[in-house]
Amino acid sequence: LQPIIVRVYESGYQVIDGFKRVYVAMDLMIADMECYLVDVDEQAAKVLLLSYNRSNQSMEVWEEAMVLQSMLECGDLEQRHLARLVDRSRSWVSRRLSLISKLDEEVASGIRMGVITSRHARALMRLPRGNQADIARVISHFHLSTRLSERLVDVWLEAEDEDEQRVILSHPEHFLWSQP
Repeated sequence: LQPIIVRVYESGYQVIDGFKRVYVAMDLMIADMECYLVDVDEQAAKVLLLSYNRSNQSMEVWEEAMVLQSMLECGDLEQRHLARLVDRSRSWVSRRLSLISKLDEEVASGIRMGVITSRHARALMRLPRGNQADIARVISHFHLSTRLSERLVDVWLEAEDEDEQRVILSHPEHFLWSQP
């Protein structure tokens, strides 16, 4: 196995890369693992966390957003400096941060729990926060793809009034699968 990457943290070590390997080792009751110890501060550890997980897409978009948000809050940075620091575009950073700022807490909780994906959340961000959870429940209940989730949001936004929106939420199949 490839060694995990850790840094000294408080009275122990903090994993920067290799979370899945650590969890598997714990499940298999493996007591020792090879690791590389890096001497970095918290901010540099977060940059490493994002960079190590960049190539294999092992981090969920929501997790990336949480790391970026933490870096903004702790580092007194602007988005453009943060983008340079993590070697990403400003729009990449902005899209991830908007997940946190534009989503209803219930929807955010659904992402963390794996009920819906961050890709579904992008469609939900177009809605007012107060309406996101209802549509997220429909997405989850019907196991809608990202494309169908976007269509559901489009149909809901195009509804003429609240009564039509309630009908869409109670019978989404009439609006999703009957349209071209």
